[in-house]
Order: sequence, then structure tokens, then C-alpha cells
Amino acid sequence: MPISAQIIEAIEQLEAQLPASVLSKEDLSTQEKTVCVFDTNALLDILFWRDPHIAPLSFSLSKKKIVALRSRATMIELLDVLVRPQFAGSLEAALPFLKEAFALTTPIDEALLTPEETLTGTLAPSVCRDSDDQKFLDLAFVAQAAFLFTKDKLVLKAGKKLKKFNLLVVTSEEFIKKNLL
Repeated sequence: MPISAQIIEAIEQLEAQLPASVLSKEDLSTQEKTVCVFDTNALLDILFWRDPHIAPLSFSLSKKKIVALRSRATMIELLDVLVRPQFAGSLEAALPFLKEAFALTTPIDEALLTPEETLTGTLAPSVCRDSDDQKFLDLAFVAQAAFLFTKDKLVLKAGKKLKKFNLLVVTSEEFIKKNLL
């Protein structure tokens, strides 16, 4: 399903209203806090469902004990899902969730996410069978994140190849259960 112009416009307006320090490659290499990426479903567990099972992770995120990264593409997908009838149902109702997502996450320099000429056309050395989810693997890999949180089986499978790059692709529940922080 194509992303509507309204969704892209809402993201651009929010980026202008809530400017944040964009993390560069240098910033990422000197980051002292644990850097992570949340895919859409993992963020929905925190923002929309308020899942009590992952409260410790939500707390760490809200207190900025970990740095969660976002890209424009990840926020567009989040808003695209939030406007669906089974979630917020409209752009107006979805915006508070999106604003919270912006408050909890830090933007990465978008120039870092421009694929160079690679055989796979991706940035991460692992390709997800669901091309819509590749953006999360690429963001986590480029940012040298310690964790990518997901429930998606295809992302978890693709993420197995990223362990050798010190990137763990895990569920939020597994992270808490194993006390990985």
C-alpha cells in the first residue's frame, strides 16, 4: 500500500516542530549509552499497547538510559500503521503517538542511510525476506546499534547473521528475560 502524501507531510511538519540533534557517524562512534533500534511492532508495544511485560525497557527508553534511533523511513512506517482503523484510526488520533515516538527516539543523519553500490542494494550484510523491514536492519547496522528490537520472525531470522557485528536482533521480552543491558 503506497504511503500517502499526508503521512509524509505530517512527518516533515513534526520534524520541523520538534527539532532534535541528529546523530552523525562520529556521534555514534563515541556514544556511551547503549544504542538500539525498535521496529514498528516493538514501538507499538510501548506507545500504543503499553505492554506491561516490557515495562523495564519502556522505562529505560523514557529515562534515556538507552538511545533509540529513528530514521524518516521508520517514522513514516509507524505513522502509516497508526492511522489504520485497528490502531488510532486517523491522522489526528495518531499524532500524539507519533509525537511520543519522536520524544523517545533520536534521529540519525539520513545521509548515512543512502545505500552505496552493493550487490544486495542494502546497507546491512543481511537481507530480510520482507523488503519493508530491511530499513530496520540497515538502520541498526549503520548505527552500530547493540540491539534491534522486533517480534517479526523474518527480521529475527535475518538478524542472526548480524551477531558477528555485535548487533543482537531480539524480542523485547527476550532482552528483559536475559537482562541484556
